Amino acid sequence: MKVTRIVVPMFFAFAATALAQNADKPKHDPTQVSPKLRDALKTPESAGGRARAFMLPKITVKGMVQAAGKPAAAVIEVEGTGILLVRSGSEVRLSDAERTPGLLVVREVSKNGVRVEVAGLEGEVVVR
Repeated sequence: MKVTRIVVPMFFAFAATALAQNADKPKHDPTQVSPKLRDALKTPESAGGRARAFMLPKITVKGMVQAAGKPAAAVIEVEGTGILLVRSGSEVRLSDAERTPGLLVVREVSKNGVRVEVAGLEGEVVVR
């Protein structure tokens, strides 16, 4: 019983000391991005590099044509460029090269969709 009476007041004294020490520190606002996270989210361009972030325009498949003995073709609509007839190997130049990569290359047209590669970047997009 005597140990309990000593420990409890010591705990409260320790807690009061810790709270008093932290009262001087500015409180973190949970709605603000911490400097550590801000540094991690910096794009190469904002960090001084030459890379740019691109936005792909909306691409919609309007129709597909598969005739016997001929390569498949697709009618696609590219936002800002218009409606185009494309086949495997077609190149689509985008009109807004400032915000977009500038060139899309159609790699495959099949019943599964149109596989498009963004020139200069790794990766492909399948439009269905």
